[in-house]
Order: sequence, then C-alpha cells, then structure tokens
Amino acid sequence: MEALQRQAQCREQAQSSTACSEILSGDQAVALGALDAGIAFASSYPGTPATDILEHLFRVIDPARTKVVWSINEKVAYESALAVSIGGLRALVAMKQVGLNVASDAFMNSCPAGVNGGLVLAVGDEPECHSSQNKQDTRWYRELAGVALLEPADSQEAYEMTRAAFEWSEEFRIPIILRLTTRTAYGCSPVRRTAPWTGTTRFAWPKMPNRFFIVPTVSRRLFKSLLERQERMAQEMESSKFTIWQECQQESHRKRAILCSGVGFALAREMAPQEWGIMKVPGEPFPEAALARFVQAHSEILVLEEGDAFLERKARLAAPKGCRIRGRLSGDLKLFGELQKVEVRAVLEGAKQPTIKLDQQELPPRLPEICKPCGYHKVFAAIKQLQNLATPSDIGCNSLGGLPPYEVMDGVWAMGSSIGVACGLAALGQERILAIIGDSTFYHSGIPPTLEAVQNGYRMTILLLDNGTAAMTGGQPVPHHTCGAASSPVRLTRLIRALGVATCKAFDPHRLGIEGIRKLIEDSFSLPGAKVLLYRSQCGLYSPGYFTGHGQSLKKLEEQVHAAAL
Repeated sequence: MEALQRQAQCREQAQSSTACSEILSGDQAVALGALDAGIAFASSYPGTPATDILEHLFRVIDPARTKVVWSINEKVAYESALAVSIGGLRALVAMKQVGLNVASDAFMNSCPAGVNGGLVLAVGDEPECHSSQNKQDTRWYRELAGVALLEPADSQEAYEMTRAAFEWSEEFRIPIILRLTTRTAYGCSPVRRTAPWTGTTRFAWPKMPNRFFIVPTVSRRLFKSLLERQERMAQEMESSKFTIWQECQQESHRKRAILCSGVGFALAREMAPQEWGIMKVPGEPFPEAALARFVQAHSEILVLEEGDAFLERKARLAAPKGCRIRGRLSGDLKLFGELQKVEVRAVLEGAKQPTIKLDQQELPPRLPEICKPCGYHKVFAAIKQLQNLATPSDIGCNSLGGLPPYEVMDGVWAMGSSIGVACGLAALGQERILAIIGDSTFYHSGIPPTLEAVQNGYRMTILLLDNGTAAMTGGQPVPHHTCGAASSPVRLTRLIRALGVATCKAFDPHRLGIEGIRKLIEDSFSLPGAKVLLYRSQCGLYSPGYFTGHGQSLKKLEEQVHAAAL
C-alpha cells in the first residue's frame, strides 16, 4: 500500500511541477531516458508504434556525442547496436514487434554471449493490430532468450525503466528488452527527468573468442551461465522500485485482488476499488514463489495485461483450489485486443461483459486511402484493367492498392514476401505474375528473393515502386535518396542490374499515364526471366521534388531506362 501511495505522490508532484517536468509520449520518454543514460549509438528500422523513439532522438541529440541511424532492416539495426555494446559503449535499438522476427536470429544467438556496454532493445507491441500483421507478444521472446524484460505503465516509467535497463544490462551482461504497447508508446503524461549518467567509457573491440565465437562447445557453456543468472535477475525484478504489492484490505472471506502489468496497472490504479489487493509485475523474469504467495492469499484474482494471457497462465498454475482467476482465458475479458476501460469496469462491478459492435455505430466507413496526387493511383488503375494476374503484394503505402476502389492485390504477408511468394508461383509454372513492392521494403527484404528468382530463371514481373522515401512510417530516408545525409547514395538501377535481372525499365507514372502503364505491364509478361518495372515518382508528403518535381527532362529519364535495361 505504501509503495502505491508513493507512486501516486510522484505522479501528483510531476503534474503540479511543470517547471521540472515535460509532457511526453512513451516513445519520447524512452528516447530521453536513453539519452540521459549516456548512449553512444541508436538504430532502428521504422515501424509503428516504435518509430517515434528514433524520430525524437534525431531531434534532441548532439551528433558529435551520439550516432543515430535508420538501418536497412531490424537485423542490421540490432547487429549494429550489438557491436557498439560489445565494444563497451551503451546502445539503444528500437523496432516494432514483427520487426523482432527479422532481428530474432541475431538477437537469440547474441543473448548467451551477452554484452559489455548496456544494450536496450525497445520493442513496440500492437495488441490491437492497428498497423501490424499480427498481435504477437514480445514476452514470449523473453522466455526463449532468457534475458530480462521491463514493461512500463506510463511515460514516467518508460523513462525510468529505460535508465534502469542500461544499468541491469551491464550488471547481468545481457541485452534488456523494454516492452511498450501502443498506448504506452503514444500515450502522453508528465515525465520528470533525472541527472544524466556521468560515467565514462571508451570503445575497445574485445578479442574474446571463448565468449563471442559462438560454436557449439562455447554455446553450451554460455547457456549454462545464462541459466545460472535467471534467479538473480528474478530477485532483482521483485525488489525493484517498479514492483508494487498491495495487500487486500477486505475483512470478509472473499479477498479479491488484481494482478497486472503495463497498461493493466494504469487501469487498475484508476479503477480498482480501494480495498482490493494489487500486484504489479514490472517485467520478467519474476519469482514464481512471490507470484504464488500473492495469488494464494486471495480467493479471486483479476488479471489485467496487454497482449496474450501471459500472467494469467502463471496465476492459474499457482492458484489453489477454490481460487477464481478471471481474465482473458476465463472469458471475463476479450481474448484478443487492447484492454478497454468499459470491459474492465464491467468486470469490477460484476456486470455482464459489454459487447462492442462496430457495425452498430453510426459512423461512416473510413478506410486508409492513397494520397490524392500520388502516382500510385495511375498504377493501380492500370493494373485493374489487366486480367488473369497473380498479384502478391508487400508492406507499405503500396498495400493500399488492395483496398477500394482498386482491390488489385491478392495478399500481403511480410516484408519482401511479394517476391518470395512470386518465386513459389513461378516454380509451379504460374503465368502473369506481378509482384508489387516498395523501395524501402525492397532494400529491407526484397533483394534475397529477387536473387532466387534470377538464379532459378523464374518468369515474373517485379513492380518496384520508388517514391524516394519510407512514406507510410513518416518519410524516413531510403538508401538511394538520403535527403542530405552525409552518406553515399546507392544507385538503385545499378543494384538491380547487379542482381542479374533480365530487364529493368524505369517509368514516370504521370508521364506514361494509365494506358501506357497498362501496356508496359502487359508487354513485360512476354519477356523471359525476372523483370523489374521501376516506378519513379515523388511522394508529395515526404520527398517533394524527387524526380518529377525538379523538372527532370524526359531525355534524362530515358537515359536512366537505357542504362538500367540489359
């Protein structure tokens, strides 16, 4: 109870002392927490709801002290931060939950060998799938990797946990996961910053093959060491200031309590009856014995957590006979999606769970749509006129072509899957295959399947939509259009030619028009092997002036086509 009161007092002080606090989103709080922790490096590939972490760092860093980069994909982002950390400096890497799938090979294999400087992996989960293919819960990756995970309930905790995560990372010599969910990433609340870290470090790349040369004999020893640290990490988690244990104040035999984490604690703090017990689990690993003591001291437990029924499963295993565990698995809360105040209130008040039916709300449908001046309109209008196509598509603005009024895409799976799926279709002899992919996605995961198509002589057309930016996530740079960054831009047409693509034809949709694009695509199906049709036109929001806006002459565009074609 005292811990809960202290935390409430801290929140009230933060709200009343505007001179010492800022209103920040969770993403911004993580960025500032990492900055105040003394990071030397930060990397990411953009993806909601984690994009704003790096975006805010770009706004506040001193480039002479901290290097911040947008990486080609999440695996490269993680490996770059890992190298900095192994060299003894602190590093932050951020990504969305499905991005961790891309980075998982490097992440999983790096955990037993660990780190030297602090390494924090900030992951944004999306329980409601607002802009993601799935709702996966990053806590399962923690279980697989054997590292520690922290989950903040608000922006202040996001800041404080980020600071703590760097300390824990160096103490236990492992990466630490910071799990945000959509509402902690974007929700705004007061944050009081503390004095920046004043430690000194110097980068030194170690020569330690007995630790970092991960072959089976080394790996077995490293795993044993990692397992031996689990109990100590769990004790650290239990004794941390982020853990809250409030005993039930009810005198009757019916003792009720809430077991919660993250956003679940924010809801419990606001809505729980004062006499109810509360245990806030701030992360994993958490001692099973402590969780069992709390559960066994009550006759009814309501579990509030974002994502899967992770804590609820543990509570059910610990519950004695007669103890009622309520949550997603019991049907008291919906099995999938974000926790809603209306459903939590219904459970607390003993009312029947409300059913929210969107089709009964008198709201006009508002599907995402392509920006009005975008050249994608002409491309998708042209594709709609073509018959008998297989059109696997990809992540990004181009996926909007699968929605009304065009509806020209057969499916969207994962980054780069348009070309990978096209390879499978071509292997079985499918004709008239049009794989649709954006430029940022092509760099991220589209190059390996393109090589597979070339190597096997697969007959397909790759429609590569180059608008000079990663538009859907906020206009981050792409390698061939670095927006003034101090780097050497990649020559996209040369890259395509180097992959061995049989034919590459660049076109401007505004000059070619719908009929011209339709004919270009139709003619490509008669050509052998893998072909690339390279759309090149600006994004009006994020890359104005790219190609067409600078008045690039038709002659120059034709020169590019000639140079790219084989």
